[in-house]
Amino acid sequence: MEKSIVEISRKKTLMPMPKRTRVCAYVRVSTGHDGQLKSLENQTEYYQNRFSNSLIYSFVSVFSDAGISGARASRPGFQEMLTRARGGEIDLIFTKSISRFSRNTLILLQVVRELSDIGVGVIFEEQNINTLSSEGEMMLTIIGAFAQEELRSTTENNKLSRRNRYKRGNVKINANRLLGYRNDEKGQLEIDENQAWIIREVYERYLNGKSINDIVR
Repeated sequence: MEKSIVEISRKKTLMPMPKRTRVCAYVRVSTGHDGQLKSLENQTEYYQNRFSNSLIYSFVSVFSDAGISGARASRPGFQEMLTRARGGEIDLIFTKSISRFSRNTLILLQVVRELSDIGVGVIFEEQNINTLSSEGEMMLTIIGAFAQEELRSTTENNKLSRRNRYKRGNVKINANRLLGYRNDEKGQLEIDENQAWIIREVYERYLNGKSINDIVR
């Protein structure tokens, strides 16, 4: 009898590609001045170049805010980023520092904890903190408290500085928003006689018993 031999060919198995981490970045500047807007542009370009061609990261976007205080949560770019993270589109958020992300300790911790609960990490590069690590939240609590105290101190110093200027009579107000006044060559307020008659007329009619609606008409 002849024996038939059947060749068993080697089956090729394709190994699945590892899932890439979906990453985004958040950048913020405090004012809309040209210098800071240029800084925002540079930060955005830095993260785009860093992640666009990465083999381990899938780049989502750079979210940004300009001219909005970090003490507020109602920042459009910040909220859009959180919405997309909650929707399962983001795994990891990169940001330069805690103060760029939030200057309010309560908001900072609330957001970070919410993101951690849904498996989204935040990396603060300047402080070298990853919120998904075991020591991340403790470090955030400490550093965030310092950041908020620094903001409070700066705010109080600015208030004190303004009060001292007022005491010296050094008050610079843009008279374009004030009826009856204008700025002199030193930027100080002075009465604008071309409009002052309106102010005097309003007060005179009010003292004579006219209602607000009558005066407006």
